[in-house]
Amino acid sequence: IPDKLGDLKNLQILVLENNKLTGLIASALRIFTNLHNMTNLYLNSNQFNGSIPIEIGNMKSLTYLNLSNNNIVGEIPSTIRHLTNLSFLSLSWNQISGSIPIELANCSSLANLSLSHNYLNRSIPSQFSDLISLRFIDLSYNNLTGNIPPYLVNLEFNLSYNSLEGQIPKNLQNHSFDAFIGNK
Repeated sequence: IPDKLGDLKNLQILVLENNKLTGLIASALRIFTNLHNMTNLYLNSNQFNGSIPIEIGNMKSLTYLNLSNNNIVGEIPSTIRHLTNLSFLSLSWNQISGSIPIELANCSSLANLSLSHNYLNRSIPSQFSDLISLRFIDLSYNNLTGNIPPYLVNLEFNLSYNSLEGQIPKNLQNHSFDAFIGNK
């Protein structure tokens, strides 16, 4: 991605999906961290690698961020908590590891969260119950452990193919079996 794109101070929406763009995702994102009007960034379905930089938290105007289907590694930085306008976040189909940061619960506008097909572990943060705008969450195909949280009752969700255990909470038993398959 040419550095000159960072000079477009009024750039709001950038779609560079489905290309064969390569390089470090950190370098790509740093180009845009000073673009305070950027609301939508689509870098999905490329060949970016490396980890998400902590500077992601500087992109406070973002409402839509799609970095799915790349070769991103490492953990989701806690600075993501500064993206309070974010309503859509997809980091699916990468190689992201570590736990789901509880700081995501600070993204108070988050309606759609997709973290599927990664290497995330530990439990699903209980703080997600505070996300009143959350409508969809896909955490399938990870290594998540612990119990299935009952606060998912009003959401569309997919928790399949993790290592979750215990009984399905009674208030979730009417959800599709497909949302739970592949767990203990």
